[in-house]
Amino acid sequence: MMTPTAALNYLALRKRKLDLYTQEEKEDTRYGFMLGAMRFLLRPQEKVEAIKAVPACPMPNTPPWFTGIINLRGNLLPVFDIKQLLDMKSPELPEWIIVFGQDKHATGIYADTMPSGVTIERPADVKPLLHEFLQDCVENTLMQGDNMWVEVAFDKMFENLRTRF
Repeated sequence: MMTPTAALNYLALRKRKLDLYTQEEKEDTRYGFMLGAMRFLLRPQEKVEAIKAVPACPMPNTPPWFTGIINLRGNLLPVFDIKQLLDMKSPELPEWIIVFGQDKHATGIYADTMPSGVTIERPADVKPLLHEFLQDCVENTLMQGDNMWVEVAFDKMFENLRTRF
């Protein structure tokens, strides 16, 4: 039988050995979605809701990338078409609306996929060529295999959109 001190030392040594192995295998799982060919990552603590896309009610005298508003549980939700803003041509209609924020402070964007888990392997070696609108909103660029994911500060992006009206 071990003394209490020997048992604690044994457990501490074993934990250090296990930590060495787990740090080598550590992967970063995040959530991301796609707009056309672009891959967008949500920030680690960002909470969103994905709903099936519905046509928005257009508002007069607004830019074409502001598709309008929808009723989401009694609240008016402004919905933006970021693909149109970024001049991305897409023949099919989007399947999802990603909702950022809650209640009367919520904003939505059309997306081609709903958020799903993305295992990040490493930071990107190069910065992507992005539309000037996105340059100020990108916080990080990360890789999953050969796929580049762009982490965007969506709150900053929505503030930039607001100033474009």
